[in-house]
Amino acid sequence: MELALSTILVSCFTCVGLLALLAATSDRHWFLRMATFLAAISLTLLIPAYEVFVAFAIQGLVAANCLAAYRWLVHGYRPNLSRYRLADLLLAMLILSLLFAVRAHLPELNRLAWTNVVMIGGVAGLATCIGGWIGCGSILRVWARGLCGLAVATLLALALLPNDWFFISMVSQGLAVSWPPEPTPGSINGIFGGPQEDDIMWSWVGVTAATALLIGLGACLATAISDAAKSRTALWGIVAVFALLIANPAVVTFYLLATPLPIPHVDPLDENGYEQLVAAGNIAENWDFNATLDGYDAATPQQLEAAVVKMAPAYELLAAGLAKPTRIPIDYESVDSLDVLEITKLRNLARICGGRGRLAQVEGRTDDAVNSYLDAIRLGAALRQDALMVHALVGFGCAGTGMRGLYEVREELTVERCRQAIAELERLELRPGEAEGFLDRDHIWTQHAMGWHGRLTQLLSDFCEPDWGFSDSGFIGSCQQYNAENALLRTELALAAFYREHETYPAQLAGLVPTYLAQTPVDPFNHNGQALPYRAKQDGYVLYSLGRDRDDDGGDEESDDSELDSNFWYAEGGDLRLSIRYTPDPPVNEDYNEDDDYGFGTGQE
Repeated sequence: MELALSTILVSCFTCVGLLALLAATSDRHWFLRMATFLAAISLTLLIPAYEVFVAFAIQGLVAANCLAAYRWLVHGYRPNLSRYRLADLLLAMLILSLLFAVRAHLPELNRLAWTNVVMIGGVAGLATCIGGWIGCGSILRVWARGLCGLAVATLLALALLPNDWFFISMVSQGLAVSWPPEPTPGSINGIFGGPQEDDIMWSWVGVTAATALLIGLGACLATAISDAAKSRTALWGIVAVFALLIANPAVVTFYLLATPLPIPHVDPLDENGYEQLVAAGNIAENWDFNATLDGYDAATPQQLEAAVVKMAPAYELLAAGLAKPTRIPIDYESVDSLDVLEITKLRNLARICGGRGRLAQVEGRTDDAVNSYLDAIRLGAALRQDALMVHALVGFGCAGTGMRGLYEVREELTVERCRQAIAELERLELRPGEAEGFLDRDHIWTQHAMGWHGRLTQLLSDFCEPDWGFSDSGFIGSCQQYNAENALLRTELALAAFYREHETYPAQLAGLVPTYLAQTPVDPFNHNGQALPYRAKQDGYVLYSLGRDRDDDGGDEESDDSELDSNFWYAEGGDLRLSIRYTPDPPVNEDYNEDDDYGFGTGQE
């Protein structure tokens, strides 16, 4: 991704730099030259990318002033101010009007961001000047000037390194860096430390050096054309090929940024159950067992009963919300519309469902326990309707609470109750294409709500990792894991029903079809679309999924070699077994902080 972004930056800075040099050295009227330059960089306002416009304007301003200073000091050129008339003043007012209009629409960035924009524009302007200096003179001098210019351009990049946030905000996936940057107390950027990776920052050296050299090459071609008495056609052909190669990345990027994916049209619901779910979530925020991951598992029946009674209004609102069609409202044009805290409150609804189910389980009310656990799974499905990735992940966490509870009571259920639960789980399974729908909506939201920066990040990610980026591939794995756990649970319920009627387990899963299962469950992690691995044993059976590594380890539990919490969606390694995944008494995580729980777990509380 660093190479792709560097290529785009070099293309943009080179095009703007050559245009600035042309405007500064042309014999045309000053207004025509300035208007042409501003018109070219004003295309960024169509995106709109005001920070980019400011950086390009600074680049042109620095290049023009440095060239004027060079003419003054070396050639003794003095501008004739007496030739400027009232008409020129009026024309200058037009230029100022455009600049003031841009100023009125500038985003509210912090000082760190604007410092970054100004420094990038200034360094690009100085690189433009170096390129112009390289290109003027004889061919022999060009080589010597090129080496000197390369050294100076490298020094310019070194001045930018400790103060840059833009580059790392584009390519540092997994780091807590965004645009506009949020200053971290006590940290310094770039090569002197901070949240950045040094190898990313050093890309500015290549960008600055390549910009200077390409502008120098363009200036050489322009000088050759002006000096050539013959063969101008061939030279113009070389210039055309040069311009096409240099401008192509900038033109393609501009087109893609100016034409984001269209916002999908969604018909509003007459009655949206999401409102009741949010109201229930606000009540469930006071659930007595939200403080630790084990939650209600360590509670006494008396504590559970008191907590469940206190949550009676939340249960009523939850039932009312689940009885209606549900859709989370999404404003694709506002980043503030994604209220993560509100979404995570809904995770508490799954906890109160799990607590009520556990109380019913302790008291021997198995049917009531199943209903409560199924409510948690239905809640997870309700949060996925036409939603974004974060909503789906919270939904998987909610469903995981219910599936864990169902797994614990499976051997206590009647055959008919098993069939009912299996049918409900099959109905709530992710359908083909549903996971890709989440990604598409997330990409659209990113491109519109997060402005040009988010759009460019998305384009770079799609270009460099067309089969999904880091977060996208991780989310696809979460979807597959949800379906794998759903398929495993359906099969576990079918095996429990089979054992209740036959006092033994089938030799193969095909023996469950069609009496207990409509068809043999397929392992979502199996590339060949084969059924879940199953082995009947004398004292039971082994049932598992291949897991995220897609290797058949014979039913070995998921490994923790990466020292990542296996409760979360990014865990890898080993086979997926519900007997391990839904351990009845998970250990308490002493480092758990309720404020940091975004509901991404899929199994344990």
